[in-house]
Amino acid sequence: MIYDFNTNSGPADAGDLVMMEDATVNAITPDWTYDLNGNGEQADASDLAMLKDASVAGVDGLE
Repeated sequence: MIYDFNTNSGPADAGDLVMMEDATVNAITPDWTYDLNGNGEQADASDLAMLKDASVAGVDGLE
């Protein structure tokens, strides 16, 4: 499932936000899945903002 970094089979949630925040500050190593906006930069501020929006609106809110 898209944006399900913590693999709990649910849409973007608080656990996914924590993982994205950790990837943003390199507490965990980000990979291509953390590049939500497709700009080639993994886990940047824009990706974090997109995940925050998805956790509030649900993944469908980004489409």
